[in-house]
Amino acid sequence: MIVPFAIFAADGDWKFTVNRAQHYLVNEFDRLYGGQLHANPAWRQWSAMLDLLDDKEKGAFAGTINLH
Repeated sequence: MIVPFAIFAADGDWKFTVNRAQHYLVNEFDRLYGGQLHANPAWRQWSAMLDLLDDKEKGAFAGTINLH
């Protein structure tokens, strides 16, 4: 499954290039559950897949990549 959302913040030039997915979808999600999620066997794969999709999501927002 592809993550149905991506989280970007504006950079110094007000372009949305700062990817915040790892922060919110890994670090903060784990914190929300009291740090228990990172012990799940699938957690490492979840984090790796988010990293794998970073450039594709960024390109989709920029209009240079078609995710379909």
